[in-house]
Amino acid sequence: MAYSMKHARPSLPMGVAVAVFGFAVAQPANATDVCSDLAVSDKIEVKHDGQISAISGVAIISTNSSGNDKIKLKNDAVVTADLYVGVGGNPSDVIKLEHDAIHTGVTGVLSQSASISTPTIPNPSCASGASGGCSPCGDLKFDDAIVSISSDMRVCKFEATGNSVLTIVGDVTIVADGEFKLKDNAEIRLASDSSLTVYSTDKAVKIEANAKLNSNTADPSQVTIYQLSNDHIEIKANGVAYANAVGSDAELKVKDNGTFYGWYRGKKIKVEDNGRIFVDTAGCAAIGEVASFSVSHDGSGVNCQGEPISVTARDSGGNILTDYTGTIVLDTQVSTGGWSLAVGAGSFADDDPGDGLATYEFSSSDTGVASFSLDYTAGPNTIDIDVYDGGYRDDDSEGSLSMSPSGFTVTAQALPNPPPSVISNAIELQTAGSVFDLHIAAFGTTPTDPTCGIIEAYDGPQLLRLWIDYEDPSTGTIVPTVGGVSIATSEAASVAQSVPFSSGQALLSVKYKDVGRLALSLLDSTDPSAEVRGSTGSFVSRPDDFLILSIENALGEANPAADIPTGAVFARAGEAFSVQVVVNDAEGSPTPNYGLEAAPEGLRLESTALVAPVGGRNGTLDDGAIASATAFSAATGAGTFSGSSFSFDEVGAIQLTV
Repeated sequence: MAYSMKHARPSLPMGVAVAVFGFAVAQPANATDVCSDLAVSDKIEVKHDGQISAISGVAIISTNSSGNDKIKLKNDAVVTADLYVGVGGNPSDVIKLEHDAIHTGVTGVLSQSASISTPTIPNPSCASGASGGCSPCGDLKFDDAIVSISSDMRVCKFEATGNSVLTIVGDVTIVADGEFKLKDNAEIRLASDSSLTVYSTDKAVKIEANAKLNSNTADPSQVTIYQLSNDHIEIKANGVAYANAVGSDAELKVKDNGTFYGWYRGKKIKVEDNGRIFVDTAGCAAIGEVASFSVSHDGSGVNCQGEPISVTARDSGGNILTDYTGTIVLDTQVSTGGWSLAVGAGSFADDDPGDGLATYEFSSSDTGVASFSLDYTAGPNTIDIDVYDGGYRDDDSEGSLSMSPSGFTVTAQALPNPPPSVISNAIELQTAGSVFDLHIAAFGTTPTDPTCGIIEAYDGPQLLRLWIDYEDPSTGTIVPTVGGVSIATSEAASVAQSVPFSSGQALLSVKYKDVGRLALSLLDSTDPSAEVRGSTGSFVSRPDDFLILSIENALGEANPAADIPTGAVFARAGEAFSVQVVVNDAEGSPTPNYGLEAAPEGLRLESTALVAPVGGRNGTLDDGAIASATAFSAATGAGTFSGSSFSFDEVGAIQLTV
């Protein structure tokens, strides 16, 4: 998830700078989610009988660049795919064919750059049996071995040779700080219902000399390779890999009769000398088309009040599809309930009010988002809203919706009395460690009061049970406090605490000292036959800042903080330096859930100012780029991350930010 931290790139303390004399530039694309496709930020080159096509359907290949000759096909290359160039580019300038190259497919221009993710690296225990190699873990090598691997591990170099057969059992993560290599007929197989995720932090990933990765399943979705350095992922010499791969600074190289099946997001692609890529397009819509919908509601509602439902169209990368103009079907899936349009400029129809179905044709001015009101006066207490456009459906991330005669509304501001016809006052983005208010209202009808509205008789101290629903990440070690009291992690573990109500309304003071997407739920179970429930619905808690803890050169020497050309030298041009960062809340406490999201949030190091010399340039491109800028991995300590392969390609004193 993106935390939208517009302010959260704190500099080093005033006057602290890194004295450097030359460092290497890499310019990775912004980190977001990935999808089944071939997409790069820079260059695609296919030559000398290299081939690219789809496993099935039509392959989509794109570059975010609009520069000349960034997609080059030559020397009998064959590409059967649709080719797209960067925003504002001209396909005839960007795509170049020469020396009998063949392209079959359409060409076009991206409406927005393809997304390329950079995850935070996990930190599993060192592999048993690893020795030698780089720190913190040694090399793990297999030669003519037959073994099963069922646990996560960290190694320096991972190598399998000589007819070795390694079987992955369960969901396994391997972090390799050195080279990850299969060669000489070695094979990695995937057992049933298993997956392999490889994080390569500093060296190349190589599948070569008749080696095979995941050929037994032939399902690329079971293996994911993250190349976190500016090295390459290489399949050559009859090597075969079924995998999906990401490398924002990396190049995918397939050559010498090597074959890659899957999708790739990275910086460059090179296919040559009879190398072949077969793109896995399964589950990925064409560029500019809808791939799924997300539905949003607060999880509970009352029968007498319209329940706000929001629908967002998303593309294959999970981004909001702002130009979507298709028609969706809204469905309660229980053949009851009526719909009305709350916010939207398109065409709405509920031809048979009360049957649970309605349609809406989006307008381009909706920018991919529309809101509705569900009138649900009777029917099953729990329903699952479905939204679809042909074969594209909602992702069900919203969960079920519980409806009852009365319940709690939870809003960012207090409800007026009488309340509006539609209550839509969602909890906004919060900052971890900061106190925020939740306004609670007992709402609906009762056996003695059939009028829909705030139940004013719900007055005085009331015993409410409160708990957190972790959504992304799905677990946590910190719980919110309400009125200074820690709440539970589940309904079963929740205990009642007294909350003062006045004429049906109450104010809760909440603090959550961690990050992620979550919801808070509340329950009055004083009368088990007439329970009253409510929920905030999903909201996001973001970090307050990123604090740089230390900067050291390759010798382990601390940053001297020189700010003049004659200051102490920290590192030379292109030399690596290390940085440690902690992600904090508003009270200066670490946020342990940062980087544990389903699509892990990462960090990016930048030089935001050239302190010295005056009039110099902030990097070769004068853009403050740091090589391997996103190569952070989890370190010891909650919310703490470190990396040791950063470098800068100019001389002078710079100011670093994250």
